[in-house]
Amino acid sequence: MVNLKDNLRFQNVVSKEYYADYKDAGKCLNMFIDELKEYGVRLRGPIFYGLHSYSDEGEVKMEMFTPVYTTKIVPPGMNFHTYYSVEHMASARVTSNFENNTMPTMEMVIRTIEAIGGRIASPIYFIREDVLGEPYITIKIGYIKESEYSGII
Repeated sequence: MVNLKDNLRFQNVVSKEYYADYKDAGKCLNMFIDELKEYGVRLRGPIFYGLHSYSDEGEVKMEMFTPVYTTKIVPPGMNFHTYYSVEHMASARVTSNFENNTMPTMEMVIRTIEAIGGRIASPIYFIREDVLGEPYITIKIGYIKESEYSGII
């Protein structure tokens, strides 16, 4: 099931861009976490990443994000966002077999956006969280409906 009324809203967010094969997103995420720990930055929310482009071959641009407690320590090469928000998003969850179910779930969200006459208007976000010890991944994609942007030049 795809939720067409979702959003992404966090305060005091640190982020860093990476260029790598999309299959290496986990490695980039671990490097991001290690660097934050090295500088003593305390995390206060889920770690998530945005896939800015997608290709089966070669490098893609990914950006890792996490809300933090402190606003005074930002490691070199990272960005600080007082508020990070993406509205008008479609989302779906992957609750098991992440290796095999993530891509089909992402494709389902994209097909749903297209089916309602929408266009993708954001990176594709992957948010990993745990509820009662059970991990899941929420895939969120910002979109705009054809009727809402047809008059925009």
